[in-house]
Amino acid sequence: MITFRNNLLILLTTILVVSFILLGLVLGNTMSDALIKSSKKTLKSEMMATNEIIIHNKNDKEKLKEKLQTLHSDLNMTVQVMSGSTVIYESLSKDNMKKHQNTIKEYEKRAEDKPYDYHYYISVKDNMQLMAYKGEQDQIITLYKPFTTPFEFMKQMWLYLCLILIIVLPIIYIFVRYINRRYVKPIKEVSSASKMLSEGNYKVRVAESNVVETNELYSTINELARTLQTLNNEQKIQRNRLETTLSNIPLAILMINKYDEVVIANDTYLNLFNKDQTIIKKRYQDVIDNTLVMNMVTQAMNNEVTVYRNVPIQMGVYTKHFEITAVPVLSPNKKKIQGVVLVEHDITQLIHLEQMRRDFVANVSHELKTPITSIKGFTETLLDGAKDDPLLLQDFLTIIEKESHRIQSLVEELLELSKIEQSSNVDLSHVDVVDTLEQVIEMLSLTALEKNINIELTSPSSMTVIAEASKLKQVFINIISNAINYTEVDPQDKNKDIYITVEPSEGDVYIHIKDHGIGIPESDQSRIFERFYRVDKARSRQSGGTGLGLAIVKHIVEVFGGEITFVSKPNEGSTFTVKLLGGQQHVE
Repeated sequence: MITFRNNLLILLTTILVVSFILLGLVLGNTMSDALIKSSKKTLKSEMMATNEIIIHNKNDKEKLKEKLQTLHSDLNMTVQVMSGSTVIYESLSKDNMKKHQNTIKEYEKRAEDKPYDYHYYISVKDNMQLMAYKGEQDQIITLYKPFTTPFEFMKQMWLYLCLILIIVLPIIYIFVRYINRRYVKPIKEVSSASKMLSEGNYKVRVAESNVVETNELYSTINELARTLQTLNNEQKIQRNRLETTLSNIPLAILMINKYDEVVIANDTYLNLFNKDQTIIKKRYQDVIDNTLVMNMVTQAMNNEVTVYRNVPIQMGVYTKHFEITAVPVLSPNKKKIQGVVLVEHDITQLIHLEQMRRDFVANVSHELKTPITSIKGFTETLLDGAKDDPLLLQDFLTIIEKESHRIQSLVEELLELSKIEQSSNVDLSHVDVVDTLEQVIEMLSLTALEKNINIELTSPSSMTVIAEASKLKQVFINIISNAINYTEVDPQDKNKDIYITVEPSEGDVYIHIKDHGIGIPESDQSRIFERFYRVDKARSRQSGGTGLGLAIVKHIVEVFGGEITFVSKPNEGSTFTVKLLGGQQHVE
């Protein structure tokens, strides 16, 4: 590729050479014209001199011949003087005129026709010139003279022009290099910097110079680069913020452009629907598996309206519920659709919680309805006259009291559960778990002995955990009471005892409570920590249970930063394990 410098050099050289050629041609032509005019003027003067000689010596032919011969010799020309058809004088070199006889005769005729006019003829090609004149003596004078072309002059002129051209060409080369270095090179540097800017390299800079014409260009491109770098950095910050927001927002977000291509999919979407980054640039119809969701995107794209819908989506063996919104993205003038943003909110847990709330209300209503109905029925019976029978009165009042205690226990446990769930701060301290267990065993030993059950504790003499003493006691009372209540009375079976083991492990303390009761069916094991859930409803009501005990236990243990688990086999018994933080750990 020919560079600008070479182009300029070729152009200027061509212009210079052509100019010199034209100058030479013009000068040559001008000099030829001037020489012809000078020759004509000289020949005319010689014609006039010849005519004067003829006039003054018309009577003396010898003298006339002598003078004409002298003039011919001095001026190196051929002279012919004719009067009519008679030759009065003729140069000795008449032979030179033979090949131009036709021209000479033509111009002699012109002189004959127009006397007193100087009829001039020149032939550069033949290097000759002639002039015919008819004067007062009715004699036609013809002067023939060689015409010397300015060949030597022209040769000299072209030689000088070539020398000048040889001198000027290096000057032009130096000038072109100067122009290139001063103007073209800066333009190339700016062009290169502009190309790098267009490729995203905003750190490029050009060194500023002291040339006024280019320094402003350098300053402008550097300022542009700095501005673009600032804008690019701001754009990166905004993009990083957007990507961070999209990556961490707990919503599945899919952005689709007007060509139906997926352009953005955040991590939540990819993880939730088991996709990867290969979905980018794919058509959303090939990415979205649910027909209802695809229809929402199509509706938002075509109608330019926000579409909202709750959609159940089958994901493996589970069905999840999503709150989905398809929002159209319009151009700044609100006239053209640019794409659609699809936001999918997993509300499966919310629906589950809502169902739990409904179940809770239903369970509370059911738990209250039974004792209230019982109290109402016995009260009405007493009012109808049963109060007059002392035996019935005593039995009915005992039942009413029992049902009242049941309602009271239910309300108290509901309040306790609500308090535990709502309170984030508890008074944690170092509590001796062995001492707490001994107190609980002492409280429940009589109840256990009634069913021929012994409670055995295996533990170190002392072991501290991080807990709140009263609530920790409540946990153990509930678990051990359940172990007693759900163990059948069988005098023949000696293996109905309850075994409690306390052991430390890696900074934590594990309390294992093992019974030999009826156990928990496998189908019920996942729900025993739910509120109001009972494995044996009749036995629970008979023992005064509300179905909230284990739910309260689980919440208390979690507030302590611990964990409760169990293992159970029907008709063999259950083992509940409570893991608590050891007392050597820091209490906040």
